[in-house]
Amino acid sequence: MMSPRLTAGRIVLVLVTLTAAGCGPQLPDFDADMESERQQELQHSEDPLLAALSEAGGDLRQGLEQAGADLETDKAGHITAIWFYRSELTDDGLELLINLPYLERLELQGCENLTDAGIAHLRRSLTLRWLAITKCDGITPATLRSASRMDGLEGLYISHCTGFAGDVDLTPLKTMRSLRELYLIGTGVTDARLRNLASLVNLQALGLNSPEVTDAGLKHLVPLTQLAEVNATGTQITKTGVSHLHRRLPGCRVIFDEPATRPVEPVSSEEE
Repeated sequence: MMSPRLTAGRIVLVLVTLTAAGCGPQLPDFDADMESERQQELQHSEDPLLAALSEAGGDLRQGLEQAGADLETDKAGHITAIWFYRSELTDDGLELLINLPYLERLELQGCENLTDAGIAHLRRSLTLRWLAITKCDGITPATLRSASRMDGLEGLYISHCTGFAGDVDLTPLKTMRSLRELYLIGTGVTDARLRNLASLVNLQALGLNSPEVTDAGLKHLVPLTQLAEVNATGTQITKTGVSHLHRRLPGCRVIFDEPATRPVEPVSSEEE
């Protein structure tokens, strides 16, 4: 049986993995023809990160900077957060990020070439704690299944992705007990779907922006005893529903399209 052909993206993944493992950026011992083909593929890649890595000799940090990503590092210089804005980043480029052993936060905004397959690569990251996806129209609710397999993920933010415009099945979220923050903005989530959030016992902040959510959906949040804030702007939630929720979760602040209410203690004159 013939071995599968190594694509440019796969070869770069090998190079970056070797570099991250301390083996240095030296090229594997490919023959000259294959190396020439690799360079040509990378240089003409439509993925900005793959193309930048070709110029950076496999140095992922340098490649990220050349590809236009914003980076945040810790005191030791390790990359801990990455932001991609309106990037042509593809699924192959996204896969390279699993080689960053200290990456905790990733935000993707307006990356129209990304699909659910790209997000699925992130399941192999052992350190990712926060994932934000905004206006990435190739992303669909199938991504929730991948997110549910990201061990240790504490924050998930999905906003205005057209694939989430309809009724969204939230069943995959039921097992994500490590979640502390969940934002589903610009979706078509319904009241009935919110029952899948009842098992997220560590959830502290929830953002819902769906015209299909009403007071009836709030009852599914009652088991979330750690919930400190619900941002429900863009829903049909009313003061009546908020009052009912406060009977069970008196410390939870609810922000909705009427004035925000938090009937726990009166506001002091100093705070006004």
